[in-house]
Amino acid sequence: MLQLRGNPFQVRWVIMSTLLVGIVSFYASFFIMKKYHSNDNNLDHYVEIVSIVLILSMAYFYVFIRLYYNGDLLTYFISYQTSIQTPPYLALLPATLFAILGIVFQRYHHSIKQQGNVYILKNEKLELELALVKSQLNPHFLFNTLNNIEYLIKKAPDKASESVIQLSSLLRYQVYEMPERKVKVEKDINMIENYLALELARLNNPELVMFKKTVTNTDVLIAPALLFPFIENAFKHCNLNELDAYIEINLKGSDTIIDFTIKNSKYESRSIENPAHNGVGLSLVHKRLNLSYPNLYKINVEDLKNSFSVSLQISLT
Repeated sequence: MLQLRGNPFQVRWVIMSTLLVGIVSFYASFFIMKKYHSNDNNLDHYVEIVSIVLILSMAYFYVFIRLYYNGDLLTYFISYQTSIQTPPYLALLPATLFAILGIVFQRYHHSIKQQGNVYILKNEKLELELALVKSQLNPHFLFNTLNNIEYLIKKAPDKASESVIQLSSLLRYQVYEMPERKVKVEKDINMIENYLALELARLNNPELVMFKKTVTNTDVLIAPALLFPFIENAFKHCNLNELDAYIEINLKGSDTIIDFTIKNSKYESRSIENPAHNGVGLSLVHKRLNLSYPNLYKINVEDLKNSFSVSLQISLT
């Protein structure tokens, strides 16, 4: 501000002029910098801002001369040379300060917007990765189930109709529930029971497979078919035709946690797919856990000489 001395009329005009110059300078630099973010030619934009600051400063200085020297620029410079007066370069101060504020505010606004865009992109990336993992699991699941049905048709044609109904339920689950981010745990349990029924129907000793469930709230939501690959993997690597073979499945659930354990016998010379390594089915489950429950799950895998077990706890809060 050049000067606040003088009568009330002059002071009011100086204040109004300062505010007007500041507002125009602020918004001009704000929108010019906004245009800069969408254009790589940033030097031209800074030239525009400097030009506007100079024009506003000259207009501000002209108002000052009109108010205090009746528009006589020569009188002002004579007075400035002979007495202590406000330096003319201070006319640059309001427009420059508000232009800088406009630039800073636009950069801050752009930074916040960029952070929001990064957050949205991360969410979209997460959705795409999750969809990719699900699409990779689906063919693997269907292939094994159809093999089971084929076996049942050859061994027990009278049970084929029931098996087809169970397969239909499994496929319905895949079509309508798998695309969802979360489903009721009751639906997952039904899917597991249908799969077990298909597997047990072709066994001579179905009592070798045990499934215990203790779920206090069947309406609690979990990622769909998250536990299924562990069960599928157990059947794949366990020879249930042997008398000492077994598969033990235990599922506990509450409003805040899912506790799942599975243990099975295995061929002595075979190593089960480890979720953290190269197995297709279980490695994808590991990826799904990271995507759906980051830092909210604990998994423990024990691959022993004659047995394999997985313990998984998922926090739902």
